[in-house]
Amino acid sequence: MRRGWRLEWDQIDALLPVATSQGGRVFYLRSHDRSLRLLPQRIARFEVFLAGFQVQTGLDLSAVGRLTPPWTYQLLAILSGLLLVGELAVGAALAKGGWPAQLAPAG
Repeated sequence: MRRGWRLEWDQIDALLPVATSQGGRVFYLRSHDRSLRLLPQRIARFEVFLAGFQVQTGLDLSAVGRLTPPWTYQLLAILSGLLLVGELAVGAALAKGGWPAQLAPAG
């Protein structure tokens, strides 16, 4: 599909669930002309989006959820920060005095 697609509320016919290879589920919006567009599931304030979507379309969205919960992104950010701190610490130690004697290659 093209980026930046647009679909009017009254053009939405149905919501079609599709299983993913990772065991999750994504949803496609079917329009009157039978074209399919992927429902965004990784957006900020997803619950607010779904509530408004349900009001506008009248579709039952009780089965729709996020692909991944927000805490997974927070955990990834923390782990990335810890890796960066570790890399900076190793870089600073190497710049200061080189390899410690115990870790120096034999030679």
